[in-house]
Amino acid sequence: MKLFKLLKILSRFNKTLFDISVEDQEKYLQKLGTPKNDFDRSYKQYKCQNLFIPVWKVGALNIISLCALPLLLIYLFIKNEKRVSRTIVDCIGAYKGFEEIIPQELSSKYNIDSSVWMKGTYISHFDIKYIAKIAMSYPLSPLNSSYKCNGIHINNLFKF
Repeated sequence: MKLFKLLKILSRFNKTLFDISVEDQEKYLQKLGTPKNDFDRSYKQYKCQNLFIPVWKVGALNIISLCALPLLLIYLFIKNEKRVSRTIVDCIGAYKGFEEIIPQELSSKYNIDSSVWMKGTYISHFDIKYIAKIAMSYPLSPLNSSYKCNGIHINNLFKF
């Protein structure tokens, strides 16, 4: 089965924007209220998106997410433990095709290893605290969130 056909089957029972009257949509938004912070805003956005999806489909997706989350956390934890070296660096350079960021004079004078530039996705204790904060704010609602920094480039500020 092709992906397009599968997506068409999955979205068959969803409501469209015009299936629900504007008055009902406004009432629903007023019932949700104004968000207090980014977590609350994301949660209310999730609730608004679920307004157009049938309840049985939301329940099935939530159960699948609930089953997949522990497996994902275990995978990321194991992947993080397999890392060989953990080094704190003062500068993180872009690592996808930007080898010319560090000047030739510095790279010849100092041993600058590009393996400390944190390639890939790993789960850190900051990520665990972030996930725990979301789970404590909305304990019974699945909220998927991810943040992956591709790189931080600091130019002309080298500390040795």
